[in-house]
Amino acid sequence: MPTKHQPMLQQKALREALKAVKPGGVVVYATCTLTVEENEDVVSSVAREFSYDIERVEPLIGVEGLVEGTQRLYPHISRCTGGFVSAIRALKR
Repeated sequence: MPTKHQPMLQQKALREALKAVKPGGVVVYATCTLTVEENEDVVSSVAREFSYDIERVEPLIGVEGLVEGTQRLYPHISRCTGGFVSAIRALKR
C-alpha cells in the first residue's frame, strides 16, 4: 500500500519531467508498483492537467492497463516483480 504522500511526490516528479520535454517529445512514466494510486491515477491527473496525450506503449509486454495505452506487468504473467509503464506525449503549447 502506498503512503498517502507517495502519489503526490510522483505527480510532482512527472510534472517536472513534462515541463522539461519539448512539444512533441515523450516522457515515459514507469513504476515498480501495481497500485492504481501510484500509476493510473498519477498519469491520468497529470496528463489531463497539462492537456497531454497518453500514447500507446508498444510492444505489449504486459497487459493493458486501466488507462488506455498503459501497461501493467504482473508477476504471474510477465515473469517479473511487477510494474507499470506509460508514455505521455507533449502537445504543442
